[in-house]
This record gives sequence, structure tokens and C-alpha cells, in this order.
Amino acid sequence: MHAPPNDVCSSRYGKMTASPKPYAKMNPTMIASLPMYDFPEVRRYTDRWWQILAASFEQHGFSDVPKTLDRQQTNKAVWQNHNLFLTQTCGYPLRFEFREYLRPVSTPVYRAPGCDEGNYASAIVVRDSCTATELAELSGSVLAANSPDSQSGFNAIRDLVLDVEPRDQTRRFFRSVQWTGAHRTSLAALREKTADVAAIDPVSLALVRKHASNEFDGLKVIQFTRSVRGLPYAVPLNFTDDKVDRLRDALHAALEHADFEDVRENLLIAGFVDADVSDYDTIVQMSDRAAGESDLIEP
Repeated sequence: MHAPPNDVCSSRYGKMTASPKPYAKMNPTMIASLPMYDFPEVRRYTDRWWQILAASFEQHGFSDVPKTLDRQQTNKAVWQNHNLFLTQTCGYPLRFEFREYLRPVSTPVYRAPGCDEGNYASAIVVRDSCTATELAELSGSVLAANSPDSQSGFNAIRDLVLDVEPRDQTRRFFRSVQWTGAHRTSLAALREKTADVAAIDPVSLALVRKHASNEFDGLKVIQFTRSVRGLPYAVPLNFTDDKVDRLRDALHAALEHADFEDVRENLLIAGFVDADVSDYDTIVQMSDRAAGESDLIEP
């Protein structure tokens, strides 16, 4: 998740493992990335946001702040890099494959339907012609999902399926799953009628509707999933508490920058809430709940 496709959790991170891995080979300079919502349409605002953040970090005592964002490496390479300064990650990989590499610092508060004070819920999207008003009515449909290790695109809707009552225990809920690699590609699958339903990250959806509204033409939201903590800004696991506290102070200070209003308007960022790894326990609980269930994909 060139740089990877500009979409939330759009790549697969490889086999999950509970054992620590060594950091990638040391690079000569620190690196930073904000890949999660870095669509081409908003890249100039992401770059301006980083300039604001970098200045604030320097004002709070950091001397090794990257001048620009890294868009050349994959998310996996960045998140494992010993010289990582700051990134944004998805809650699912944070708690699974990259739990030995990253610690959350703060979660942005986004101004988007489905978001509330650092939490977010996935939007269940279907075509306008669909008569269903909730997921429970879509048994036997084809699901478009960006990746099996995506909280917003798969873990959230899998959890919602388990709440369907009554649920036919004799067959799986979805006829099949179409793995798309990106939320925007999932929307395209709905428009092209190769899939019937998708769970879309609400910030991604709001950015699409603001900056590429044609991609939502003919589609609608019928429901939201259970809310969990949103995508955090994160640092290497070995960052000290003092460094993390100063980063948090710097993030809050950046919100007062004179140019932040343009960022707020186009990236939908309204603030930050401090984040701890335990804030993402719900994601693990949702995954554990689904373990061993076979109600999703028809072979």
C-alpha cells in the first residue's frame, strides 16, 4: 500500500507473524510518509501539510526531520525502516504484522460522515438501483474488498456479517469476494457491476466525493459498520515516551498554522487525539470473533 496505490490498506503486507523481525538496513537519512489518503488529487495539499508539520517538529526540538515525504518505497519497506521518523498506518497492520515495528502517536480527527473524534466506521456502498437498506438483505451478493488485511475494507464488513440475524448457517453470506487492491477500485467494481457491495473507508469516500465526485456517480451508502479507532500517525516502536509526547505537542501546534485552513478544507483534518496501541484492541477483537467462521466466501 512507485509508491504503492494511493489508497487505504491497498496492498497486502505478507504473511502475518507473531515473532519480531529485524529492522530493514539503515538508510543515511530519516524518512517520513503519509500514504493512507495521499490521492493524486490531494497530493499538493499533503505536501503542504508535511511542510507545516516539519516546521512544527523542528520548533519542538527535532533536528532530523525529513524535508519531503517518501513516495518511492512501499508501505512495508517504510514501516520496517529503522530510520523512519513518522508515518500513517492502518489499525489492522498496526496490531498484526507491524506490531513489532510501530507505535501509534496520535489519530487525526476527520470531518467526514462515519468519523467521530478519532474513530471511524466503514460505509457500506451499493449501486443506486439496489433496493437493500442494510447489509442483512444482501446475502448471496458479490463483495468488492481492497485487501484481506484491511480493517475498513474487509475486517469491518466481516464483523457486520456476524451480526446478521437470523443468519443462514447452511451457506456462506457472500457468493464471492473480488479483491480489488484499492477502495477506489472497489467503487469502480460497483459502477461496472462486477460486484454488488463494498465497505469503504469513510475518509477515502469523502475525499473521492470532494475531489473525484464522478467516481461515486450511481452509488449510495446504505449503512455504516461498527466504529473503531481511525488510522494513526505512528513512529518506530523504539521511540521514547518523551519523543512521542513532543510529537503530539507538535501535531497540535501545527493545527494553529496560518496555512492550515487550506489543508483542513482539502484533507478534511480537524484535529488530533492521542493514541495508544490499546485503542486498537477492538480491531483485534473483531478479527478474533471472525476466526474460524466460514460465512463469507462461497468457494
